[in-house]
Amino acid sequence: MLAVRIHEYGNCDALSLDDIPVPEIERDELLVKVDAEAASLPLAGITAWEAIVDAARVQPGQRVLALSESGRAVGKIVLYAGTP
Repeated sequence: MLAVRIHEYGNCDALSLDDIPVPEIERDELLVKVDAEAASLPLAGITAWEAIVDAARVQPGQRVLALSESGRAVGKIVLYAGTP
């Protein structure tokens, strides 16, 4: 199975897509399957935050224009964050 794994501290460059064996579930264990789209939502939120707050340094009362990404997760979060 494919898994996104973090092998070292860092930004998204520290992530790698690894082919790993499917885990064998023991009697006292639980396998949790995660939808990849739902799992990516926190990363989209962090990316939007970094773009608005860290990179653009948007202040309260300023306007944000999101181009071409309005149909994607990061763009949607930017739009929601920019709505009073």
